[in-house]
Amino acid sequence: LKEFDGRAYDQNRIKPMQAGDLGDVIRYDASSWIEREEIIRGLFRDGGDEGCFVYRDDSGVVRGFCMTRPGRIRPFVGPFIADTDEIASGLIAAAARRLLKAGGAANAFIDTPEIHFADRGVYAERVFEQAQKPSGHKLSRSLACVRDFTRMYQLVSHDGVDRLVRDFMRTENLAGDAPRVKAFRETMEKSTLNYSRTLAFMNLERDVLQKKIYGSTGPEKG
Repeated sequence: LKEFDGRAYDQNRIKPMQAGDLGDVIRYDASSWIEREEIIRGLFRDGGDEGCFVYRDDSGVVRGFCMTRPGRIRPFVGPFIADTDEIASGLIAAAARRLLKAGGAANAFIDTPEIHFADRGVYAERVFEQAQKPSGHKLSRSLACVRDFTRMYQLVSHDGVDRLVRDFMRTENLAGDAPRVKAFRETMEKSTLNYSRTLAFMNLERDVLQKKIYGSTGPEKG
């Protein structure tokens, strides 16, 4: 957070979010990611006094927002969405300065996609703790990657069900006629019905949505 102490930002366009801003922020959020009105309203309440910021252009149109909230270990920054890197840079400066002013923490958590790192690291499949993590975040010199940005998706096509069932049987040491195996197969077969939609969303997230998402809501808020 100290990296942003004293950093100037456009205070004419970036202001603390007020209850009256929520309608526009929720619509902007829905157009950038997904409709989640109740979550945004809850996070606004969690943010407390001037804990969230909104960027409006000269026409009053929302072009970005950044929310903060207290955390068990340290504060959390996110969700954090902006149209451009320049807008995002100003929003993170405003949020960091507010957290520093509030006191009690020198650092904060942010879940940020790897697309915003100069070096995206090396991803090893099925490894939770990656050895070569992303580095060189475009908004922060001091940001250090604690763990990789993980999305809990499993894309299953119809021809992959048998392999997954065999893996499940081997891992759980179960026979093919076991009730748990039957239930697992039924679940996997149902999941294939959404294969095309899931694949389309994953591609959309990677190629389009992540460019504006500088921070997710984090593990507690979904």
